[in-house]
Amino acid sequence: MSSHSFHTPNSCSQSFVVKHHHSCFYDGPDSKSPPQCDRKQPCTNCVTRAKQDGCRYESGAPNTTKAPPAGGVSDGGGGPAPSEVEEDIPIKVANFGYSQTGASTLGFLQRIDGVNPDEPLSTTGRDLSRYDDHINMRERFKGLMRQLPARTYIDKLVELFFDDFNWQYCPLDRYVFDKQLAEWYRLPFTQLSTGGPQSLPPDLRVFPGLLFQVLAISLLTLPDNPDPVFESLKYAGNMTFQDLAMDYSESGVAILSLLGKRQMTVTTVLAGFIRAAFLKYVALVTESWHAIGTAIRDAQEIGLHRDCFDPKPKGDDADSVRENQWEIEHRRKVWMNLVICDIQTGMVLGRPMTTEHSSMPCTLPVDALHSTDRSKDPVVARTENDPPTPLTRLLWIYEITMPLKEVVALEKEGPCPTDFSKVDKLRQVMLDVEARTPPYFREKNPDTKFDRVPECYWLPAGRRMFPHLQSFSMMALHRPYIFTRPSSRTEALKASLRMLSAQRTHFGLLQPHQYKMFSLFFGTFDAIVLMASIYILFPKEHQQLVKDALRHFQWAVERFQAMSEHNGLARAAVGVLQAIYLRLRKALRVSPQAVKDMMLTQTPSLGLAEALAGNETICELNASPLLAFPPSFETTQSEGGLGLGMGLYPSPGPSVGPLSTSSVGFSPRVSEDMNHGGGSGSGSSTFPSSAAASDIFSAGVDNAQGNEEVPVFPSAVGGGGGGGLDWSIPSDFDWASLQPLYATGDLAYHDLTGVRDGDTVPVPVSEESAAAVALWTADDGLAGSNGLGMLGGTMGSNGGGAHQQQQPWLFEGDFGNDSVWSLLNHYTPY
Repeated sequence: MSSHSFHTPNSCSQSFVVKHHHSCFYDGPDSKSPPQCDRKQPCTNCVTRAKQDGCRYESGAPNTTKAPPAGGVSDGGGGPAPSEVEEDIPIKVANFGYSQTGASTLGFLQRIDGVNPDEPLSTTGRDLSRYDDHINMRERFKGLMRQLPARTYIDKLVELFFDDFNWQYCPLDRYVFDKQLAEWYRLPFTQLSTGGPQSLPPDLRVFPGLLFQVLAISLLTLPDNPDPVFESLKYAGNMTFQDLAMDYSESGVAILSLLGKRQMTVTTVLAGFIRAAFLKYVALVTESWHAIGTAIRDAQEIGLHRDCFDPKPKGDDADSVRENQWEIEHRRKVWMNLVICDIQTGMVLGRPMTTEHSSMPCTLPVDALHSTDRSKDPVVARTENDPPTPLTRLLWIYEITMPLKEVVALEKEGPCPTDFSKVDKLRQVMLDVEARTPPYFREKNPDTKFDRVPECYWLPAGRRMFPHLQSFSMMALHRPYIFTRPSSRTEALKASLRMLSAQRTHFGLLQPHQYKMFSLFFGTFDAIVLMASIYILFPKEHQQLVKDALRHFQWAVERFQAMSEHNGLARAAVGVLQAIYLRLRKALRVSPQAVKDMMLTQTPSLGLAEALAGNETICELNASPLLAFPPSFETTQSEGGLGLGMGLYPSPGPSVGPLSTSSVGFSPRVSEDMNHGGGSGSGSSTFPSSAAASDIFSAGVDNAQGNEEVPVFPSAVGGGGGGGLDWSIPSDFDWASLQPLYATGDLAYHDLTGVRDGDTVPVPVSEESAAAVALWTADDGLAGSNGLGMLGGTMGSNGGGAHQQQQPWLFEGDFGNDSVWSLLNHYTPY
């Protein structure tokens, strides 16, 4: 057997070696003491010993080009001959999906490859077509590089990215990015034109993919009237900056696709993460979720999720140790960011989490101050007297987000867990986290001493995001139980109102070009749908907050109107809000004039003030005892009534008999089992009488026969109604069979829209916006024989006249019979 020389992973070899992942190897004799390898291509030690031609890496770094043999094939550009373009076994098996960060078949192949050094496996089955592949890759890479703008534009857009965007997620390390950008600028043209991407170090090879994503995000954050210098970047007439941003982002994706999954680095992961953020900015939420999952898998491939895969110092000197420690902190920050984004996106969309089954919690990065020379500055945690950094904010977001992992585990038990005390314990954990909020991040009475520090320019805006995150966590906790537990309905309603209040404050401080923010949409949409569903299905409860709920509904519609020009999700949600509002106003029996009177009062009611303050007594909000069920209901026998057993959505047709639970896809269940958390199990078919109803509205509702005052809550189900369906639910209705509400997820994944019954396509956006205004300005009666008629002006302008005024707005989309949307479709407001 041939003799072998074994050495540490960071050293070069003297002769034939068993291959390792971290060091290069070369042919020929050398000194007895193996030197350290610095992982460059070629490495410094090989250059010093004049062995650069033989400096190769087993993990897939490219071989340096050699002069073609006499008579060999050459492209005339210095490229390698096909017989000399060799790949090691680890490179080849990477195409089969084997990981290089764990035990797998790859490890056995490496050992087999080292047994017979005279005939390595990498020399078998050479493919002469690989030389052509190298040429094609080089030309495609060059073509993509030509799409990068000039350096002047790059520098401006990069500065814009770090000023306006990077502090929000803190994904990029400015020190590392600037270093890579400077190195990219120093690349000689001949290296790109002759060697192609394979001649570059792995980190620098993928850097253009990250740079394209940074430029794309920057173009999206340009104000409405940007610097005219950016106009010259457009290459076609009538082109928008969003069109150009999409081109840049797709070019970044093309680079990652061209390079494949071999020799991935942290830069590869960051390019995928910024791509996911870009897709959320342009309202491609589904694609964004997939991009996040891909970035997480790439991060796991290079070992970001395990401390045991942390890199080792390149040398034994103190400078190398300090630089390595900063690199480890950078890796940990990237992984923490991915975990946060994965959890939040999964909870918003109702999708599974990629990091959910991670057996080990991630090690958090050290909250250290910025360093300008990491070879000299050690990693030292900031003190309380030091100003906060974007990483400080990210670490606190992680603290707020972690309880959501427990929420995911609880959701697996369904809407009726065996022990609701787990829900209460998680609620207390969230309240404790909020109570520990650092003073400079507090919503009320914040410590503003750092606001004037130039490096903390982001702090006032960053502070406004924490109420959103805290409110969403509480909404997500109680969302699965709003149909089965009265106390969870109360907590979910409180959290929704707090979210809407925070969103309104935040929106007022933004510029129109910032309306693309995904958090600005989902925070409002999820809260408004959750709040409205509670009031539509349980109108007797929380009467003290009805006035505030309706005001926030109007403000949300106004915000979505303003956002619709910049935010595609807001445009898509307008029709859904119309259909919800019709049902909400019918359930609460409120006239348009009453809504107008409410809007004159800009301060929140006492009930909302207590709710936002977290007063524990707010759980006793109801003027009457909490009911586990709304009253049972029957269909009317009027002509044109809605048939309920004809599929997902009601459609005009012959009237049917009393609704059974099976006709809407739910199974019966004993009502007492659903009455968790207190409240009555009564299946009463009547609402509170007018005497028991809250007097929060002084304005009455004009019916079609005159100006007779109608109470806010009717004394009988569907009282005063004309043709259509009365709202009643059987006493044995199985509320546990309803799926939890994921409003944004339904909009993104299930194509949720609001349409008029009989329309084959959703109403155009312009008509939806006009109809949204009409919702708040119509003076038609609520309880007349001709129905609501709230959209009369808008509908009439579409040519439908009085007939279209009576057409109900329905929810349409790819959702099942067990969804809230299907249930609400059976509640016609006409």
